[in-house]
Amino acid sequence: MADVVLIWLDKCVQQLPLTQLGELLFSLWGIWKERNDRIWNQKQRVAGDVSVGLVSRLQEFRFHNLLPSGPRRQLRVVWRAPPVGLVKINVDGSFHHVTRKGGLGFVVRDANGIMLGGGASQLIGLISLEHAEILACKATLEFALQHGFGPAILETDAMKVQRQLSSEVSANTSLLGRLYDDVMALGAAQGVLHVSHVGRQGNMVAHVLANHACSLRQAGFFFSVPVLLQAAIAADVCTV
Repeated sequence: MADVVLIWLDKCVQQLPLTQLGELLFSLWGIWKERNDRIWNQKQRVAGDVSVGLVSRLQEFRFHNLLPSGPRRQLRVVWRAPPVGLVKINVDGSFHHVTRKGGLGFVVRDANGIMLGGGASQLIGLISLEHAEILACKATLEFALQHGFGPAILETDAMKVQRQLSSEVSANTSLLGRLYDDVMALGAAQGVLHVSHVGRQGNMVAHVLANHACSLRQAGFFFSVPVLLQAAIAADVCTV
């Protein structure tokens, strides 16, 4: 049996492109890790949970392997205030692949960097970080629409989500496609003029909220700066 596996792996090495080979080996490692957990740690997860965990870790693997390598100049990423007359809504989601739980956080600010509103909520039953990010966008726009914040820029550090929401021709046929449709409809109703991407350092307020949300028992909303955000909000105001 071992010889058959080795022959199969040798053929994979010879025939698969490097990217696909890396993903195959990464997935095999995940299966091997699950096998070891069952034998040595007495863990008994159902097949569906094992599959979801493998898919989520593979997505993270793909993301990090798309990052450019080699020396490059580090540019400072900061939050930028929106133009006068618009609000900027920063949003973020968090995800833990073992528990399939996470959180969402968002903050609405004007051209002076003044916080107009924000919120945080725990998420359960997630399948991936992308799932958390798009649910965060949905909850954020529902809140903005309810409170009438007017024309807005929606900003996220999830590049895949930003690209999909900015696409006018590419339909999303994945399991999350319906959620993307809902978010785009909410964006049109809210008056979202643009969906932008920013690096993590430019999205720290929403990031802090998304991580904090993982421990919340119920959703929290606010219209003034809470203590846990004071430092992050102050740092962003310095860049206005």
